Amino acid sequence: MRDPAAKVGEKRERPGWPWWIKLPLALLGAAALASTIILMLNQQARNRWYKYAETLRAAGEPLTLDEIEKLRPLVADDENAALVIERQMPALSAIKVEPREWVMYFNDDVKSLDLFAGVPRYAIEPTRAFVEQHRAILDGLEALRSTTTGRMGVVYSSDNPIMMLPSTSGYRAAGKLLLARAILSVVDGRPDEAVDDLELAFRASASMDGEFGLIMNLVGLAMDELTSNVLEAMMTRHALGEVDLRRLERLVQSRRAARGVTNTMRGERAFFLDNCELVVRGRLDPGVFSNVGGPATPSPLPHVFEWVVRDNQKAGAELYGILFAAGEDELVMLAASREYDNRVAALPGGIGGTGTFLVKMLTGSLRPFFGRYLSGNARVDCTLAALAAERFRMTMGRFPAELDELVPEYLATVPRDPFDGQPLRMAVTADGITIYSVGENESDDGGDVAKEDASRSPDVGFRLLRPELRANRITDDPPPGE
Repeated sequence: MRDPAAKVGEKRERPGWPWWIKLPLALLGAAALASTIILMLNQQARNRWYKYAETLRAAGEPLTLDEIEKLRPLVADDENAALVIERQMPALSAIKVEPREWVMYFNDDVKSLDLFAGVPRYAIEPTRAFVEQHRAILDGLEALRSTTTGRMGVVYSSDNPIMMLPSTSGYRAAGKLLLARAILSVVDGRPDEAVDDLELAFRASASMDGEFGLIMNLVGLAMDELTSNVLEAMMTRHALGEVDLRRLERLVQSRRAARGVTNTMRGERAFFLDNCELVVRGRLDPGVFSNVGGPATPSPLPHVFEWVVRDNQKAGAELYGILFAAGEDELVMLAASREYDNRVAALPGGIGGTGTFLVKMLTGSLRPFFGRYLSGNARVDCTLAALAAERFRMTMGRFPAELDELVPEYLATVPRDPFDGQPLRMAVTADGITIYSVGENESDDGGDVAKEDASRSPDVGFRLLRPELRANRITDDPPPGE
């Protein structure tokens, strides 16, 4: 039996809070702590990004599409190639070709043929009818002759980055329509008229010159390549005069001078950074993006916190810095594009890649673009050297034994091969000469520039035939599938 005296001085325990009160309080405390930590992480990441962004802006770099829009130079209406094409856009967008309508440059089965080898007879009359059908568009495109550059009607906006991906089908259709008419003039023995259309085609490709997007750069490259192909086909059939050769030389030089990737990469970086900003604001679900050429990359987190996005912005901008460090040095940019691709490929995925998963979603491999870009530059340089070699032949009665013979009277210097830094090569063949670059495979294939169907040739170059071998080449091969 307990002694009553034991109660003296004994403390009585207070009843504790029940669990159903303690648990919510603990959860509220944990939530408050987590919110505080997230706010701190957000603020720290925001500060890191803002500080890095300010260093780039201090160096004069635009980081958003709004900033890029302010940098786009104004172009007078009568000098704006893009405006000329846009005036014809409703008609250009309505152009359609049936699958077995053999129209050169528009039908998939005949647009990539090697016209140096010959124009397919089955495509001549359908192309002629097609050109006649769209004569009103061609008349409107005559205004390109007074243009010098281009500025498309799109407005770059950070609130709508998708404007960096405009439809270019109308611009491409304009160039292809001009080239279809040019090759008909070549076939019909009217080289002067063909030169007129080649001028318009070169000026049509200039409609992309004032733009900052990768797609526009690629479209301009493709248009210039097609135009150069028609020029090569024309020179296998006709001997042009000095006036036309110099006129073409000036046009090709202007296309080479307009080439560059700095603004293209600025546009790509701004596209990435602005999309990240939209994720921060909750206006863009990153799950809608996929890796270029790869499977969808879902977000590793159920909610994308600001600190995650800010770290991605900084990581992405630093990666683009690899490319900007190369500038316009073609040899350096090739190596830089490889380093960029390797570093993007090595970025971790899943939860371990929270600081870079948006980089993997919104950027892709750039080595193919740079290979294509340098190949286009090499093609232009080979075209310039070929025009100089033809002028040399007209004066000397023979082709140069080596390209150095063209310097300095016909060329200031032999252009450098963008793939290996060596001077462009020249192969002497039984039929003439081929001026070439080693191309994207970076291997000297002896001037093998012939394409098989739509595939790319091993080397990139321009072929010239001896004058006595020049003739109107028309093949009697049957249409595809027959």
